[in-house]
Amino acid sequence: MNDQDEAAEPPDITNFKSSIIDSTVEYIDERFSAAFKNPPLSCFSAFDFREWPSKREELAAYGKEDINTLVTHFETCLSREELSGIKNEWVSLKSRLSTGKSEQVQMFLQLTKRLFA
Repeated sequence: MNDQDEAAEPPDITNFKSSIIDSTVEYIDERFSAAFKNPPLSCFSAFDFREWPSKREELAAYGKEDINTLVTHFETCLSREELSGIKNEWVSLKSRLSTGKSEQVQMFLQLTKRLFA
């Protein structure tokens, strides 16, 4: 469907579509909200850099418990090398994103701020 077809739709069809979309989103939120409040899914919130503390000392400790929970949950799917490197990778990721050392990181941060603002 193109913009001309949509513009030609009667208002009741447009309202009906919006109603269906809103109802679907509401249902999904209700249905799965409890799942996202409990581990392991809740632990993925550690990756939301918008919630990261700005103080370096707090950031150093931030997310350790969540990462440990995720590692424990997925350890049967990970190799020894992956398991041994995860904690260092987590620290490295936080350091790199928090200091914005590269142009790609800056572009990523700007894009996500626009998308999730």
